[in-house]
Amino acid sequence: SSDNSQELQIVNISTPSATVLVGSYNASGNANANGVAVSGSTAYLVRTQGGDKEFLVIDVTTPSAPTLAGSLDLSDNANEVAISGNYAYIASSINTQELQVITIATPSAPALIGGYDLGGSSANATTVAVNGSDVYLGIASSLYILNDAVHGTPAMYSTLAQGGTVND
Repeated sequence: SSDNSQELQIVNISTPSATVLVGSYNASGNANANGVAVSGSTAYLVRTQGGDKEFLVIDVTTPSAPTLAGSLDLSDNANEVAISGNYAYIASSINTQELQVITIATPSAPALIGGYDLGGSSANATTVAVNGSDVYLGIASSLYILNDAVHGTPAMYSTLAQGGTVND
């Protein structure tokens, strides 16, 4: 959310015709949230750079009272996040590391273990998805397909140019 007091909002959707906000998390600072992914009882939130950490690990075991489990400074805007096992993949605004790979095996101590530089790209990565060890990264009008079988050292498979901007 771009609401500076509720960057993460937890909604009960068990009755689709009567959804209810059951909890929220107010991250420190003034940065807006850009993306969230959930795995089990943990939410992974990414946000714009704003003097505070851009990657947050939030325990949502009790949806009405989410708590910060860990965080990591990524040095620039984090635009989207995808989770696969013990790894988080970040679509980043860093022009030397458009894809960032974070180990989340220890939620209280997430760590940047690698990434991928598209070399010469001045466009920001805007979206990311993961299927097994395959990573799909959207930047401007191109879709980049990478493989991260050796976690933290993704390798390029292919690129597909699109007619418009690549979003989710």
